[in-house]
Amino acid sequence: DPLRSALSSMGRAPREVLVKACDVLLKVTRNIEKHPSEPKYRSLRVSNPTVATALDVPGVLALLGYVGFAQVQVDDDARVVLEVSHPMRPLMDARQQLERLHALLHGLAPPQESLHSLTASASLSSASSSTDRFSPSHSCKCCGCGIQNDLRRQLAGSGEIGGWRSHECISQGEYRFHCEKCNIDLCGTCYDKWKAGAVSVHALEHHISVIAPITTPWGGSAYGVAPAPPPVTSRNRRGPWG
Repeated sequence: DPLRSALSSMGRAPREVLVKACDVLLKVTRNIEKHPSEPKYRSLRVSNPTVATALDVPGVLALLGYVGFAQVQVDDDARVVLEVSHPMRPLMDARQQLERLHALLHGLAPPQESLHSLTASASLSSASSSTDRFSPSHSCKCCGCGIQNDLRRQLAGSGEIGGWRSHECISQGEYRFHCEKCNIDLCGTCYDKWKAGAVSVHALEHHISVIAPITTPWGGSAYGVAPAPPPVTSRNRRGPWG
């Protein structure tokens, strides 16, 4: 499925970058749905800094291509344009999936999917294998090994997203080491070599961030907020021996 493939690629981007790109795409798709005959909402200038930043996120161009956008040149100005004659169903599907992604990124309950989207999800789920669900979410730029940093696909496949039972059948996750300047990841072994001064791994003057395993459906690295302790009353207060 090209739409979910594009969303999967977008999900590997840093959260801050992905949130901004998702906001831009939601604004574009909603404006087109509200004003389907307005050409100005169907044309995006690549030179616009906000649009350019969103297009740099992996998977965004693939998503726009699924919707029907095409790259054109208008008076020496590069644009991404959606023709008025193009069907609206791909755009509506993309908007619904972007709203779900936006909700997960902000820790909110995702909106209910339409019947068309649920049918597509069911067919995709039956076609996909379990090995794809457990494949590494990232790869090391230096040695090429897989890094199982984002466990959301495993959580989604377990049927109990965010539930404690789902953690029995998934791995613990691995730390990845990300360079924002080059947008690449390193595994733990290569990161240790880089810290030891190995120039062949990566440029020593670059800053590398440590990314903890993502173990929650909204993109966090914890098991959620701890429940509040029960109030202390005469029935449950500690005794003289603790």
